[in-house]
Amino acid sequence: MSRLPSELLSEVFLQALPNNWSSALAGRRPLYLAQVCSRWRDVAHQTPQIWSTIIINDERNPPAECEADILQELARTGVTPITIIIDMANDGEHLIYPVIWPPGSVWKDTERIWDALCAQSHRWTACSLYFLPPSAFAIDRRLSFPHLRHIGLAMNPPNPDMSSAPPLHFFADALGVDSLQLHYCRKPPSPLVIPSAWTLTALSITFNDVIFQRAFLLCRSCMPVIMSSSRTLRLLRLSNEFFGNFPPENEPVHFPALEYLHLEHASIHICRLIIAPNLKGISMHGRSVSTEIPGDEITGFEMLLDRSSGCPSLQHLEIHVLRAVSLTRLLILLERLPRLTYLRLCGGFLSEREHHASRAVLRALTRTANPASRRLLPNLTRLHLDIGQNTAILTEEYMVLLRELLLSRLQPTTATTATATPCAVEADSALAYLRELISDNSEVLDDLPPGLLGYFQTPTDSYGDTYKH
Repeated sequence: MSRLPSELLSEVFLQALPNNWSSALAGRRPLYLAQVCSRWRDVAHQTPQIWSTIIINDERNPPAECEADILQELARTGVTPITIIIDMANDGEHLIYPVIWPPGSVWKDTERIWDALCAQSHRWTACSLYFLPPSAFAIDRRLSFPHLRHIGLAMNPPNPDMSSAPPLHFFADALGVDSLQLHYCRKPPSPLVIPSAWTLTALSITFNDVIFQRAFLLCRSCMPVIMSSSRTLRLLRLSNEFFGNFPPENEPVHFPALEYLHLEHASIHICRLIIAPNLKGISMHGRSVSTEIPGDEITGFEMLLDRSSGCPSLQHLEIHVLRAVSLTRLLILLERLPRLTYLRLCGGFLSEREHHASRAVLRALTRTANPASRRLLPNLTRLHLDIGQNTAILTEEYMVLLRELLLSRLQPTTATTATATPCAVEADSALAYLRELISDNSEVLDDLPPGLLGYFQTPTDSYGDTYKH
């Protein structure tokens, strides 16, 4: 290693970075390989790509304390393209308690760093700017963003009753933007307007008004932007905490390029308005609060399937706490999706009768000698069962049924060596076999049959994840 040219050593360092390096905080991320010797340190500090993501958080690396270190890392980026992520949410405290944390108060001592970053705007390729005060975007000089592709913004206007227009004027010279992510904490403007030069392939619009107990409906002012991008969108994420009247079901709009939908709460009803024949994945999250009146989201998804020739390319489906869905209707829905390779079912607080990962669902997913059982999800290779809050369903009978399900969907040679069970079916070249089981409950992953990989994954449902997706 000591004889390697600096260029090769830089490449080695880039391949050896920790997995979480790109999400680590600027000025607070020790690079241990740079501590081996002075030459390694010099090479690491002179490798711009190592430092090309600048992340600033007002709590964990506050600019008042880390200004010198952050500016030093910025200097190490040289002329390489950079990604900027600034989160001034103060963990949401200034959103929930605006009297204690008035808007803009957490921006103190950040101006010098912000000025330095803006001076490098010609190198920005992506930026996520969360809860910066309006003054941050009131710069009198005109900035250039020739390489900017992604913009993420979360807004918090001083007046709770004031419409919050995203500062898109700040990016007037960013002509190549194709990915936009907006998070609202107040009533959105009417209407939302984006620069005409943008051709969006990814769009995320989320509302976190539940913090303020304000039942703003999914804002119709955002619909024109969504619909006007229908020809190019490949990914669409929408979230609104409360159900309500959705726009009238007019003629549906064709989304020929749309591949991935992530819909939460009332936003699921947009399925009633679109045609997406090339959809590959969809995630639907119902309301997680039991007191909220449920909406008939599943009908919207069925309408999407009907209008989109059954979505023949759909391989990824996630269903989280859809309380207006009977298990019978859920299984009928799954029968319509034979190409699924990944299925995630999350029951949350739902009772056994409604729980998406109940015993009835396990029985239905179990392959038997009955040919009809093999026609349900014949291509499934990854099953994700989130038990959620209702751990009472994990009875002894439940665990027996789960094991029978897993054995029935394993390779026959693997299943029969694990146990001689009537649930193990004969080999069928037309069937795919289960390779992975994922769950939020470790008990579900205990004593898995040989040949099956198990992964523990805790559901993420936090304030921060709402706007950072």
